[in-house]
Amino acid sequence: MKNIFLMISLIALTTSCGPGITPIADEVDSSGCGGTKKLFAFPNATGNLGGVSGADAICNNSVYKPACSGSYKAFLVGTVRVACTTSNCGGGPSEHTDWVFTANTTYYAPDGTTSILTTDANALPATIHAQLGDYLTPTYNNGSHWSGLNGDWTNSGDDCSNWSDGTGGDTTELGDFGTSGSPASVTDYTSGGSKNCDDSLSNILCVEQ
Repeated sequence: MKNIFLMISLIALTTSCGPGITPIADEVDSSGCGGTKKLFAFPNATGNLGGVSGADAICNNSVYKPACSGSYKAFLVGTVRVACTTSNCGGGPSEHTDWVFTANTTYYAPDGTTSILTTDANALPATIHAQLGDYLTPTYNNGSHWSGLNGDWTNSGDDCSNWSDGTGGDTTELGDFGTSGSPASVTDYTSGGSKNCDDSLSNILCVEQ
């Protein structure tokens, strides 16, 4: 009888989360991730990315993907990914299609502690806290990344034939995530200039979901 009483007491302790009791393992976040969303860049890609889904796959399979993080989308637009259909999403977040950012959220460098940018209620970057290029490995020569965006977050239509053309006969808009030597503003993230699609010095900016 005494042994049965002890067994019942142990079961009650291991399934309780009362004061002084350590929760069971599946109730504890032991990952150390801290719940932050991260940004990183995949270097030296031409505009032939295998479409938007191909660019997403490059992000998720990259050796540069930060440890202890979830799935990623590529920060670019095309026929299946839209940030805004009107200037700066005048109609609100309902204008998004498969968009990469979440509203009112801060995104971090791969270290998970350095804040890079914060989005607004329309899930658009609104505040830049630091230059992402200063916190990336390997070191990036520039902060340019494929985007296909106009400066007001609408699709430019110049997207390397929906990210399937890596030749010099096609062009697209680039964004710029910035380095200390060349700081980026919010508008730089969207449209920092245009490039031919065979440019292999541009990067893919990857955004954790």
